[in-house]
Amino acid sequence: MERTLVALWFADIAGYCAHAAKDESSALRLVQILQELASETVPQFRGRIVKFVGDAVLAQFPSTELAVRAAITLSNGYVQRSEVLRFCLVQSIHIQTFCSGASEHASAFCSI
Repeated sequence: MERTLVALWFADIAGYCAHAAKDESSALRLVQILQELASETVPQFRGRIVKFVGDAVLAQFPSTELAVRAAITLSNGYVQRSEVLRFCLVQSIHIQTFCSGASEHASAFCSI
């Protein structure tokens, strides 16, 4: 089994649920902005999007430096594109070991 240290980056729209309850169409626009920006930004920093979940995105990067640079770039772009709506992102970066090669169909994050 091969183990690789990766940086996991998670971004979430602050206050999304409360906003969606008041104005669903603008809340969905915020999600669209986040997904577009993440799709543009993550690959620029050698990352890959693991998945989108509601108003959040999870991505994997080969280093914390690249994850932080992507987070800053995405945050700045999000502020510019959602200026009228005035919502910000909550972002976090975690270091984790990624295990691969356990079987041809399995790969997972595991503890060191």
